[in-house]
Amino acid sequence: MKTLVAFFAFLTLTVTARAQQIPAKPVIVPANCHLIPTIDHMQPSGIVDATHPIDLILISKSKRKIYFIGKNQVIYAFTSAFGDGLGNKIEEGDGRTPEGTYQVSTKNTQSDFHKSLGVSYPNANDLAYAKKYKVSAGGDIMIHGMSNKISFANSITVATAINLTDWTQGCVAVRNDEIDAVFPHIKVVTKIEICHRD
Repeated sequence: MKTLVAFFAFLTLTVTARAQQIPAKPVIVPANCHLIPTIDHMQPSGIVDATHPIDLILISKSKRKIYFIGKNQVIYAFTSAFGDGLGNKIEEGDGRTPEGTYQVSTKNTQSDFHKSLGVSYPNANDLAYAKKYKVSAGGDIMIHGMSNKISFANSITVATAINLTDWTQGCVAVRNDEIDAVFPHIKVVTKIEICHRD
């Protein structure tokens, strides 16, 4: 057991030391990030159907929110948790949530985190930066619900409290009832914009 703990401590120190040697990755700011101060004050409609589809998932790391938008209207806005590493994701294992423009790449109803929407990280910019510094960009970034290992994960009170902290390894987490509300209305290739933390 001591050997295993020592190995994970070494691995964490190695990744942390390497991340400190790699300069912060420049972000091409997604097109709609400037709208966040305005849409943060909008009352979500909660109306989603064929005439009001979700066509953009806008994520603000600063506001700790994820907005599901259709035809320039906020349909849903949820508090969300992110990776426990600060800044833009650089490499596998750094615990950071990526920043930039992506799309929904997969939908999974059998996720270890209730349900999940795959994020198309890494994009070309992420891959080029990782290649430049000879590291793996990582992958498996998701928008998901709570861990199936948490016995009270379906409790709105418990999930809300957990999501006040950044607990993921780089994913974006919402409550189970929230991922349930949007999941049927999200199409693969729906645009995702993840905006930096100020």
